[in-house]
Amino acid sequence: MPRGQLYPQLHAVAFTLAEGMLSEVIDSELGYHLVRCEAIQHERQLSFAEARQTIREHLEAQQQALCQKVWVKTLRRAGARP
Repeated sequence: MPRGQLYPQLHAVAFTLAEGMLSEVIDSELGYHLVRCEAIQHERQLSFAEARQTIREHLEAQQQALCQKVWVKTLRRAGARP
């Protein structure tokens, strides 16, 4: 998992583990966790060709979420009328 996508308690442990290691029990707002490092992928810069599909999926998901918010807002306004 990329950095910055975990709860802070999990992040603090996850990126200190060596490959194959299992953490001690971690307490977070979601409950108790064990974190295991299966593999470490070192940072590297992707070419546009390598990143293109991920960028497309991210932008499409962003647009879909925006459309859903507008749609829900429209439904709420319609339901609020007497």
